[in-house]
Amino acid sequence: MAQSRLEKIGTIFTRVQGLLRGGAMKTEDKPIWYDVYAAFPPKLEPRFDRPAPEIPVRQIFYAEGVVRAKLHKENKPQETISLFDHRRSTQSQQFVQIYQDLKGQGALDEKGSTRPHWIFWRSSASRPAWRLPQRNACQSRIRNPSPSC
Repeated sequence: MAQSRLEKIGTIFTRVQGLLRGGAMKTEDKPIWYDVYAAFPPKLEPRFDRPAPEIPVRQIFYAEGVVRAKLHKENKPQETISLFDHRRSTQSQQFVQIYQDLKGQGALDEKGSTRPHWIFWRSSASRPAWRLPQRNACQSRIRNPSPSC
C-alpha cells in the first residue's frame, strides 16, 4: 500500500497509523515514539497548514552593543579568541571598558564622536595580543641541555 509522503496529506503519525491498520507495517516494526505519541498527543496537531503563532519578538539591546558595533565597523579586530581562557578579555571588551571610562570622565561628546577607538588601538598596539608561557632555563632542555638543573 503506497501512500503519499507529502506533509499536506497528513502527519507522520496518521501515516504510520494507516500503515499499521492496512497491514503494510507489522506491530513489532512500529516506531518507538508511536506509543508515546498515542498516549500523550500534542495539544495542537503538527500540520503544515497551521498558521504560525503571532508572538512578538522582544528586542534585546545592550548599551555597549552600539559601541561594539562602531568598533567592528571602523577597525575589524583580527584576533583569535579562546573560549576556554576566561582570564584574558577580548579586544572588544577592552575597548568597551576604555569607552565607558572615557564617557564617565566626560571626555566624549554626546554622540561619542571623539573616536576613542584610535586611543584604544594606539595603546593596544604596543603590547602583544598574546604571549607564550615563559619558561625558565631548567624547563627548556632544548636551549639548555646541561643537566645542572
